[in-house]
Order: sequence, then structure tokens, then C-alpha cells
Amino acid sequence: MLSERGNGFKIAMNALNVGRIKLAVACIDAQRRTVSESVRYANERIQFKTPISQFGAIKQKIANMATNCYVGNRVVIVLKDIEDRIANQSRIGNKSSRGRAERS
Repeated sequence: MLSERGNGFKIAMNALNVGRIKLAVACIDAQRRTVSESVRYANERIQFKTPISQFGAIKQKIANMATNCYVGNRVVIVLKDIEDRIANQSRIGNKSSRGRAERS
């Protein structure tokens, strides 16, 4: 058994939450690589004797991609912080409830 009887649901939900955050991190990493590859391609691709990275529409698209990547990264950081706080609170709560049970 992984834990005490009756704690299986908590363990399963915790595993799902960790998996969700890992998936978000993987998506943000893929998004970051996509932005980098887009910048590289825009600098290499020549149209009308000018790299397309100099065109306003391309600059706007890359800026939007970079902004979305940054925002996604910040969201993952905030979610991880919230998860850590919840884990710390539950550990503190478990310690205090055990202490009360032992005193009774």
C-alpha cells in the first residue's frame, strides 16, 4: 500500500496535478522552441530582396508568439507556486492534527 487506507483518491489527484503541470511545462518548452525557429526562419527567408523579419506583419506575429510564450511561462510558475503552498499547508495541517490526536 502507498499510504493509509482511504488516502488513495488524494494520491491519485496529486499524481494528476503533477502530470498537468509537467504537461504545461512541456508545452511551454515546445512553444519557446517554435518561437526561436520562427525567428531563425524569418531572418533567413528573403522576399523582395529583404528578410521577411523586417516586415511589420511578421514582426507582429513573432511578438505575439513571444508574448504568449512569456505569459504561459509565468502561468506555469504561478501554478507551481500555488501547488507548493497547498502541499506545505497540508503537511503543516497533518502535523498539527497528529499532535492533537496524540494529546487526546
